[in-house]
Amino acid sequence: MTSRHRRPEPAHRPDPLGHLARDIARVRAKRPAEQEDSSRDFDARLDALEQDVREVRTRINALFFAVLTAALGDLAGRVVL
Repeated sequence: MTSRHRRPEPAHRPDPLGHLARDIARVRAKRPAEQEDSSRDFDARLDALEQDVREVRTRINALFFAVLTAALGDLAGRVVL
């Protein structure tokens, strides 16, 4: 038995991790070519990696809150008063 308030499932759900991978690639592509030079020192590589981690965390947090908001909105739509 289905609830009359239940929404039909969408036919296709986008892959959130696919978007994240494209975002990471886009961020890395924005860096100047000289930063990718293999001769740079370890500290510079570590700084670049830490920056990547911060940006990925930001995107994951945004994805989490988008999913949470959608779930709460869906739940609110199912509440019968």
